[in-house]
Amino acid sequence: MSACLAFLAKVSVHGPASLPDNRSHHVSTDEPKIWQFDVTAKLRLLWFYDAGKLVVVSHCFYKQGGKKNTTPRELVEAAQSVFRQYFADKANGNLQIEDGAEDEDQ
Repeated sequence: MSACLAFLAKVSVHGPASLPDNRSHHVSTDEPKIWQFDVTAKLRLLWFYDAGKLVVVSHCFYKQGGKKNTTPRELVEAAQSVFRQYFADKANGNLQIEDGAEDEDQ
């Protein structure tokens, strides 16, 4: 868990574009675009962008198998579903985004 938090802390400061392609890459073959962070050798996060380069993480999973295994299609489709729901809720005023600054010491 600490590796994941350290990884996300780096991304929050420098942005996903600062990562090499083998650590942050596009995994969906269609729209909406879903990206993947390769946090550790096995830990993966699926995510997408919101306005202002806000990164929204939708799913976390552990990679199965060797180097040739691709991201499971059903997880990419689930992330795309979260993307659609997220932006529908945002458009309807049903989404509240908090920066979490108040919770840092808890």
